[in-house]
Amino acid sequence: MWPGKLAQRFTPDFPFAAVVVFRQDLRLAYLLEPAVGISGYAAPHTRRRVEELCDILAWPHATGPVGAVG
Repeated sequence: MWPGKLAQRFTPDFPFAAVVVFRQDLRLAYLLEPAVGISGYAAPHTRRRVEELCDILAWPHATGPVGAVG
């Protein structure tokens, strides 16, 4: 759910190509449940690189459409 929600929030003037959020359990020493939202406004090459990184890390991700401001 979070990758899609994050991807819908980008605007043309947002200075980042992607945003990632993590949930962490205080009892565990590592991060849980990453979620990556990728801007539809980022350059195509940049979007592909972020998607490739997410695929390598097995992190869920979604790319927002251009013009998606919620």
